[in-house]
Amino acid sequence: MNDLSPTEGDVQRLTAALEDTQRQLSQARRNVEQTAQELAAFRTRVRDVAIRYGDEHDWCGVLDDALRELGLSPRTHPYDVEIHIRATRNAHVEAVDNDDAVNKAIAELTIKENNIYPLYGWDVRIIEITGEVD
Repeated sequence: MNDLSPTEGDVQRLTAALEDTQRQLSQARRNVEQTAQELAAFRTRVRDVAIRYGDEHDWCGVLDDALRELGLSPRTHPYDVEIHIRATRNAHVEAVDNDDAVNKAIAELTIKENNIYPLYGWDVRIIEITGEVD
């Protein structure tokens, strides 16, 4: 009868081979991550140099097209944008009547909005506030 059970030596060899394979896999993963970081840095350098050359030689449109074709972001430009937002906010207030409730809710929310927006660096002008009681 054939005994196919692994010997202690077989187990040790297989364990050592598994550990070695795990070390190689770990090293390969580190290499891939390092290569990805180096590629990202190189892409950034290529973009920066291309933009500099474009600005220096008045090739901006051509270089933007080339950067897009290569999957890189074209030049950016500063923009001042004004947006208008219509939003509904709910408030719970104690009041004597509907008009008083609307006025108190508007006052409460206006104070909150004026204190919150600067925390986010937002320059918000409240243009109009209206309200109604449900």
